[in-house]
Amino acid sequence: MNVKQRNDYLISLAAAALRNKDVTFAKENGILLSYDGKVASFGVSVAMSGLKPTLAFYLAKEKDEDSKKDKSSDVVNLSKIVGVISWMINNDVQFARLQGEDYTSARKMLNTVVSLEDTARLSAIRKEVLDCAIALKQMVRTYNLYDHD
Repeated sequence: MNVKQRNDYLISLAAAALRNKDVTFAKENGILLSYDGKVASFGVSVAMSGLKPTLAFYLAKEKDEDSKKDKSSDVVNLSKIVGVISWMINNDVQFARLQGEDYTSARKMLNTVVSLEDTARLSAIRKEVLDCAIALKQMVRTYNLYDHD
């Protein structure tokens, strides 16, 4: 599969993930505008800070957001972004299923990444996460973006 075909495939996975009500942050009327920036910054964070710190940060925020008393719809749940990416990886037949690792949820993806000691394997996962993040960013940009409910 060439690069263009691979990108098209990942974009189709991102589209499917955003339609999947179990993992998505998309709603019928579009995507909260603040998710657009957070999705775009995810890939940059992985590239600049590394995969493990980025996953830890995005998933640590999950606890902060759950504990907030104000459950307004404007709150961006960063763990949902990681959840969509883990769903994409888990459903990427060319990657996840061939490796025998668990990407069925954001938490399991973090556990898999943290437990890896093989730097070559970690590098391959980092590339897959970045590729999925880019495809997700491209797909998010096709949705209507709104400021609040």
